Amino acid sequence: MSTNNRELFSEWLKSKSVSKPPINLILLAFDEVSEFAVSRKLSKVCIWAISSQSDFKIVRVAISKNQIFRVVHRQAASLFEKSWKYYDSFLASLKEVKNGYDESNENEISFELI
Repeated sequence: MSTNNRELFSEWLKSKSVSKPPINLILLAFDEVSEFAVSRKLSKVCIWAISSQSDFKIVRVAISKNQIFRVVHRQAASLFEKSWKYYDSFLASLKEVKNGYDESNENEISFELI
């Protein structure tokens, strides 16, 4: 799932015509944030495995407050602060798609029962 979310996020960014910061730098910053969060036990899973906005918020806040990360990984921290909203919106869009998919399946089931 983790690689899949990374690829889906990349495609989502391209579809939104995000150019600043560059998509490849956003992805690299998220990779660095993810590695740090897991290594410091700020998260049990990598960012790419997070599928809920509330779980992402917990990790995001922990990373943002971590002074060691901000000092040692200055560039990644800066890019993450500029672009975390994109991932939050991406997760919201995944939730919408999932909810729409669930509703369409329920309609099909109801139709079959009639």
